[in-house]
Amino acid sequence: MESRHRAVAAGLTLTLALGAWTMPASAFAGTTIPQGASETASSSGGDTGKSGPLPEPGDYDRALDYEEDPQESGSISLLSTEEGLARLTPLTLSSEMKYFAENESGSNYDQGFSYGDGYNAMGFYQFDRRYSLLPFIKACYEYNPTKYVMFAPVIERGDELTGGAIYDRETKQLTEIGQLAENAWHAAYRADSTEFSALQDAYAYQEYYLPVQRILKNNFGVDISGRADCVKGLAWGLCNLFGSGGCQRFFRLANLSDDMTDREFVNALCDAVVNNVDDYAYGASYKARYERERATCLEYIAEDEALSGDTGSDESDELPFFDVDRAWYYDDIVYVYKNGYMSGLADPVLRFAPNEAIVRQDVACVLYNIFGNGEKAPACNFADVDQSKYYADAINWAVYHGYMNGIGDPATGTYVRFGVNEPLPREQLASVAANIARKTGDSLDASKYHSMLDWATTSPWATENVIWALNKGVIDGVSLVEGRYVAPHNNTTRAEMAAIVRRCIEKGIIPTAS
Repeated sequence: MESRHRAVAAGLTLTLALGAWTMPASAFAGTTIPQGASETASSSGGDTGKSGPLPEPGDYDRALDYEEDPQESGSISLLSTEEGLARLTPLTLSSEMKYFAENESGSNYDQGFSYGDGYNAMGFYQFDRRYSLLPFIKACYEYNPTKYVMFAPVIERGDELTGGAIYDRETKQLTEIGQLAENAWHAAYRADSTEFSALQDAYAYQEYYLPVQRILKNNFGVDISGRADCVKGLAWGLCNLFGSGGCQRFFRLANLSDDMTDREFVNALCDAVVNNVDDYAYGASYKARYERERATCLEYIAEDEALSGDTGSDESDELPFFDVDRAWYYDDIVYVYKNGYMSGLADPVLRFAPNEAIVRQDVACVLYNIFGNGEKAPACNFADVDQSKYYADAINWAVYHGYMNGIGDPATGTYVRFGVNEPLPREQLASVAANIARKTGDSLDASKYHSMLDWATTSPWATENVIWALNKGVIDGVSLVEGRYVAPHNNTTRAEMAAIVRRCIEKGIIPTAS
C-alpha cells in the first residue's frame, strides 16, 4: 500500500499528498502544558510599538552551533533569477513534513521577533536576519511588488536589518529597523495570509530541504525522496538548526543507508544527535528536542505501518491494553510491562491508562518491582497506608529506605500521611529519583534550571532535587512557543512514568534487581 505520508513532486512546483493533513493530537502528548502558560508567540500579529517593555534577549543564539556547507551556501538552483534572487512559487506542504517547526516558532507563520532567540528571527521557519530573512523578504517583493510593497523600505535598509541592533536595551523596545521589519511582516501576513504562508513554505523548502536531500544523495549515497514526510522533515529540521554543514556530522554519525526502514532511519538519526551534542552550546536542549521529534516521527510512521499492515514489530511487542496505541509512549510501555515493572488497571476492564496521573502508592510499587527484591521492611506509621492492601510492602520499603517520604513539611521532617491515591507532581518525581541516586556532595549546575521560565514556582524543598533531575535528564523542560518550563506542579502521567523509568534504568540512575 502506498503510504499517505509521501510527497509527490511535479515540475518546479510541488504538491504534497494530503497537504491539509494535521499533526496527530498526541504528537506532543508527553508534554504537559503548565496552567496559565500562553500558547501564543511572544510577538505576533501587531503593527505598532509594544505597550510595555519587551524582555531582555534570551541567551539562545543559533549561530553558536550553526555551520554552512560552502558548496551549498546560497545555492537556490531551481528558482533563481539572473540577478540571484529566489523566484518563488507558492507551495503547500504537509503538516507532517514541517512538523519540526513546532520547535522553531510554534508553527506560526505570523511569528515576529521574540526574545527567545535574541530577536533575530521571524516566521514559521524562523528565518534568521543574519542568514535568510532578508533574501526571503526580497523574494516576496520580487514575486509581487504591489502586494508586498510594505517590504520595500525594509529592503532599502537591508544592511541595518542584517547587521544592526534589533533590540534597544535602554528603552526595552525594538529599534527603529526592528520595528519596521516587524510591522512589515505582520502587514504582509494580513495582506494575504494563505499566500504569504505558502511563500514561506516555498522558500524554506528550496533553501533548506532540497539542499539536505541533495547532500544526503551526493555525500552519503542516501535517497530520502521517497521516504515518509516526517523523515524528510527530520533531516530538514537538522539543516535549519545546524546549517547545511553542521547537519552532515549527524548524518555521518548515524550511518544512514537506503536499506533502513523509516523507523530505523529516524532512530539512527535521533540517536546521532542525542548521543553527540554534549559539547554543543545548547546540548541539553538539543537532546530534549530530538527525543520529542523521535516520538513525533515514530507516531507518523506507526500510522503508515497500520495502513500497510506492517507494525514494524513482532508479536512479542503486543500489549493487552485496549487504550495503548502506537503513540510516543508505546515502546516505553512495552518495556515496563514486559519487564514486570508496571501493569495495568483492571477497573472495569484491563487498561494501562497512559494519560491518567499515576498515584503515589503505584510509584512505590513500580520502584519495588524494579529493585525491591521482595524485601519486607518494617511497617510505616502513616495512617492512610492500609497494611492489608497490595501496596503495603512497596510503601513500607520505599519509606524505610528514604526513597519516598510522606506529605507534610520537608523542612521540619514532619509528614502527616503517605498520600495514598494522591497524584505525584513532577517535582516530587524528581525528588524520588534524587533520593534513590543522588550522592551527598553532588555538584549542582543550576543554569538549565534558571533557563526555565517558571523556575521560581518550584517548591523550596524540591529545588535542589529538580536542578539535579534536569541535569541528569530524569525530567525535561516543557516546551512552549515562548520558552521552556519546569512545570513542577504538573502531575506525572502513567505514560510519562513508563518513559522516565526506562530512561533512568538506561542511564543507571535507578538500579535493577540484583
